[in-house]
Amino acid sequence: MSENLEKDKLVTRWISLACGDLAYAQKSLELGEQFNDKICFHCQQAAEKALKALLIALEVRPPKTHDIRALVALISKDFPDMLDTLTPVVDLTDYAVEIRYPDEWYVPDAAETERAIELAHKAIVVVDARLKQMGYS
Repeated sequence: MSENLEKDKLVTRWISLACGDLAYAQKSLELGEQFNDKICFHCQQAAEKALKALLIALEVRPPKTHDIRALVALISKDFPDMLDTLTPVVDLTDYAVEIRYPDEWYVPDAAETERAIELAHKAIVVVDARLKQMGYS
C-alpha cells in the first residue's frame, strides 16, 4: 500500500474518531448535568483528534499531548490564517486531564458544557473544510 494511501486512511480515521467523540458528547446531554464533566472531556478529545488529523495531512507527526494550544501552534505554522479561528478551541485543553481527577474535579454547568460542544464542533468543521481544500474527502 502506498504511503499516501496509508496517510489518507489515517487522516480519515482520526476525523472519524473526532466525530465519534463529538456525537457521544452531544448524545450524552440527554443524561443530565451530572455528566457534564465527561461530556466536556469528549469535546476536548474531539477537537484534539481533529487537529491531529490535520497535522497528519500536513505530514507532521502529532505530539503525544492533550495541549490544544500546542497543536494549534503547529498548525498555524502552515496555516497562519487558521490561528484566529482555532484560538478559542484552546479553552478545551483543561477538560483533557484536570477535570477527570478528584482533586481538580467539578461539574461544568449547562452553559459551559454547551460552549464546549460548540468549540469541538467548530474545530471539526474548520479542520474538515481545510482537509477538503487539501483534496481529502
